[in-house]
Amino acid sequence: MQDKHVSSNSSILTSACMWLLIALVFGNAFTYVHVAASPMITEDNWTFVDTFLREALEDRLGFGDFLVKRAGVDHGQPLNKLVMLLHYRWFDLDFSVEALIGVAFAVLGFLLLYRMTICDSVPAQRFASFRLIMAAIAAIYVSLNSTGLFTFSLVTLGYITHLMMFATFYAAWQVLRGGALWPFAMAMLAYGIAGDGSAILSGTALVLVSFFAGWRLGSTHRAWQLFAITVGSLLASRAVYWGFGEVRGATQAVFNVPMSEHFAGLLALAHEAWRWVVVPLASGLVHVSHLQRVFPGTWQEVQVLLGLAFFCLHIWFWVIFLRSQPRAARFLAACMMLSFYAYVAGIIYGRVFVRGTVFLDQPRYATFYQLHVMALLLMTAARQLDMPPASAATRALTALAASAMLAVQVPLSMQGWAAVPSITEYYRHAAVQYGEMARQPASLAPCELLRKLCAMPVADRVRTMELLRHYRLNMYSPRFRSAHPDLAEAAGPMPR
Repeated sequence: MQDKHVSSNSSILTSACMWLLIALVFGNAFTYVHVAASPMITEDNWTFVDTFLREALEDRLGFGDFLVKRAGVDHGQPLNKLVMLLHYRWFDLDFSVEALIGVAFAVLGFLLLYRMTICDSVPAQRFASFRLIMAAIAAIYVSLNSTGLFTFSLVTLGYITHLMMFATFYAAWQVLRGGALWPFAMAMLAYGIAGDGSAILSGTALVLVSFFAGWRLGSTHRAWQLFAITVGSLLASRAVYWGFGEVRGATQAVFNVPMSEHFAGLLALAHEAWRWVVVPLASGLVHVSHLQRVFPGTWQEVQVLLGLAFFCLHIWFWVIFLRSQPRAARFLAACMMLSFYAYVAGIIYGRVFVRGTVFLDQPRYATFYQLHVMALLLMTAARQLDMPPASAATRALTALAASAMLAVQVPLSMQGWAAVPSITEYYRHAAVQYGEMARQPASLAPCELLRKLCAMPVADRVRTMELLRHYRLNMYSPRFRSAHPDLAEAAGPMPR
């Protein structure tokens, strides 16, 4: 009786420690976004202001405006547009608020991931090693490994897509275990519309994992049902875009070429194909920018070693998955891992073919690369939840690995925070150019920090700046300038 009481107290203590670590991790992300996220309009948000927000401001907003895309390779991002609509109405188009909303979705995504991980376990199976793994997953999920995930709000809003992806995986698992079909159908359809291309990639991963898990669980018929619903939902989401979506503007022409040119470009880069594997694997934990600072002369060798280590862990991952009885954590891990492969393949096919292998180092892609590290940790977590439980030695080794993952986050976070002064100085320079553009919108003089705005035709650029001026939004808003006095001072007086 006394041993059971001691065990219960120990479980409560380790659980409290886990949630404290998780709170610190997300608190760090929220604080960083509050300090470092750009409140100004940047990059593709200029396009959204012109093609979407204008419709709301001029009382023409309809369902199709949430689905509007540019001609060429583009994503609908209807939920991102909804978030823009909300922070326009309540915060005068302050994009730092949009970034904070993105981190809030990251919190929801992690909580859903945690719920799915433990849904087929009992508290007695959740050892301290398991709780350390979950804290490490949270740390990887919102790691400052790439500060670009938090300084540009459109990238931070990618956590919305992750939340929908996890919800779809969870609903699929419930179907395999005999649950109702309609929650999955609703989740998949919503994901298809809101996630657009991401839903196609992750939906394919989901179907593949479902067939294997269904076979092992003796519910292959359920896997076929998931397949049918996935295909039907994706087709229905395409029909929604075809029926209600619109095309306004265009993406960069260099990406909108026939398939043959994609493969020709990749063939010319075939000698670098090994880096297409190494870079995403290594950058999921430590982005190249950090390696270059810490190992200025040997960063490439370190990156290769890190990539090879993860490559070996991927082999271990699939051996364990194929040999083990399916459970929620393993199902989720496998779906995430295949989604990671699909995302990387999409980047290589859609961007690397013309931009070169170096394009894999884009900071925003870390949000995809981190999925494979999280999947590896989830596979380890699944072993901790199995019955009979893992041996004490295995739990100790797992706790050590999770602690190492957490420890790595400390220098990464320190480097991220150390970059804040240079980031805010960059914003000040951008604000100076913003002010000059506001006063002379037809001029192209101050364009190096406002590339997307300056790429617009002169008439569209003048019209967009006039829209912001007329409705007193972003840098034109007194409330915005009061919230960001340094940027207001740098921009100078705005036209009235």
